Amino acid sequence: MRTLQRQDGMTVIEVLIAAIIFMVGFSTLILLMNSTLIKFSAREILQADNLAQEVMAKSLADQDTTSIDSIFEVAGIAYRVTRSASIEPDLVGISVTVYRAKQNRKIVELYDASVIHK
Repeated sequence: MRTLQRQDGMTVIEVLIAAIIFMVGFSTLILLMNSTLIKFSAREILQADNLAQEVMAKSLADQDTTSIDSIFEVAGIAYRVTRSASIEPDLVGISVTVYRAKQNRKIVELYDASVIHK
C-alpha cells in the first residue's frame, strides 16, 4: 500500500488568492497616483510656482498691497492669479494664489509677511 508523501508549498487556490490581493492593492495605488497626475502636470505646477513668485517679488519690491484677480497666460496655459494683503500696525501680509483658470483649481499659494518701516 502506498502512503501519501507530505509536500511543502502552496496550493493553486492559495496562489490565486495572494495574486488577487496583490492586484487589488497595486491597482488602488495606480489609481491614486493617476488621480494626482490628472489634476496638474509637473510643468503646470512649476509654471504656477514661478508665476506666483514673480507676482510676490513685484508686490514686495513695489510695496503694492492692492488686491488683484488677473488672468495670465504662460506657454499656452491660462492661470488665474489672486493677490490679497492683510495690513496690521507695522506688519503687512501678502498672499498670492495661482489657480488653473479653466478648472478654477488651486495650484500654488504663497504668503509673505513684512514689517513696515516708518
